[in-house]
Amino acid sequence: MATLHSRADLQAFALFALFAVDGLLVWALGGPVWLAVLYAALGLLLALGRLSIARPRRVAIGYVHVGADADRAVLAAHHSAIAAYAASHDLALRTVTHDVEPSAGEPDDCPALRWALERIGVGEAQVLVVVELGHLGRSLTHLSALLRWFSVERRALVAIDLGLDTSTDAGRLAAAAIEGIAEVAPPRGAPQGRAAVADRPDLQQRILVMYEQGMSLQAIADRLNAEGVPTVRGGAMWRPSSVQRAVGYRRPPRPRRGIEVPRSRPDVLGL
Repeated sequence: MATLHSRADLQAFALFALFAVDGLLVWALGGPVWLAVLYAALGLLLALGRLSIARPRRVAIGYVHVGADADRAVLAAHHSAIAAYAASHDLALRTVTHDVEPSAGEPDDCPALRWALERIGVGEAQVLVVVELGHLGRSLTHLSALLRWFSVERRALVAIDLGLDTSTDAGRLAAAAIEGIAEVAPPRGAPQGRAAVADRPDLQQRILVMYEQGMSLQAIADRLNAEGVPTVRGGAMWRPSSVQRAVGYRRPPRPRRGIEVPRSRPDVLGL
């Protein structure tokens, strides 16, 4: 007999079993066979109807970020915790992927996390599950950007250690609180004054390449946020307007209507 995985499966099986048992009792008490068969058929129809209206299970991807000296036991423990959470919350766990902390001097671009976010972004999965929230963020700004990305409908982030689930009201409230902290607390050591993308030519060149390849301003902002690229001025996340300034676009001046209050000249590449 197939294993029953979800609440809808259990309810459908209970309906069928209830009517089938009633039919057997009717037959055992001397009732006609056709009536027993009718009970069983009715139970089957009700069970199929329950399955047809069942809410599809959300697909989840597990993610782990471990140190360079972590062994297989650490990964196995995190995998088990994620699998247990998915099973108890009716999630279809697609896979558990992981990144390893790079050696000193090597870039930490987290390819596994980027892959997981891409899968969720295109709708192949809806939930990212981590055992510890710290596996996602190298800084408060980076973590805040991810939480903002998960605020879109049909995306959810689960951090088992904190009991955080952004698909719930309590989870969304906690995520908003973290974002608020990041807004007023720029990264330690952030430069003073109005920094600009031009101060980081490698980043400016990368944004220009993406723009020339036909990516929209929103798509570029989403890519930078997903990869945890910090904004130049210490904001919580990249926005289309900041990307727009990075590619050197300025809106055409408005026609003058009477006397206008002088405005300060905007920085073309400032963020």
